[in-house]
Amino acid sequence: PACSVSALGRRSSDSILSHDSVMSLARSISTLAFVVSAVVHLGLVQSAGGLLDSCNAFGFVGVSAEECHAITTSVQRTGGQAEKDMLALAFAAMRGECCQFIGMGAGSVYALLFLSKGTDEAGKLRKGDLRLISNAAISAQ
Repeated sequence: PACSVSALGRRSSDSILSHDSVMSLARSISTLAFVVSAVVHLGLVQSAGGLLDSCNAFGFVGVSAEECHAITTSVQRTGGQAEKDMLALAFAAMRGECCQFIGMGAGSVYALLFLSKGTDEAGKLRKGDLRLISNAAISAQ
């Protein structure tokens, strides 16, 4: 039988895993990745409530929402323009990240529900469409 020889000296007919096994494994890993993405981006990240009130999301650095509100009030009263701008940027970045995570989570749910598993269209979503969905969510803010 005609078999090609790879650079490692192994014949193509001697492969350890069949093409179907590799594709099945890839589909399983891809599905798991989309599930984890949906859970993390839509569940864990959004559960902090940073989209509605940015102060809720600073708990990951040890600042409670109450402390954040106190800091914000203090900066608004006594801070200079640089401090106010820095605070505004921190809040805008936090909300932008929340919107991006919503887009990525929604893209993962979309891929799980509507795209054919193991096809090019599912692979393309990972590369480009998630960014487009995320950018649309940020633009809608």
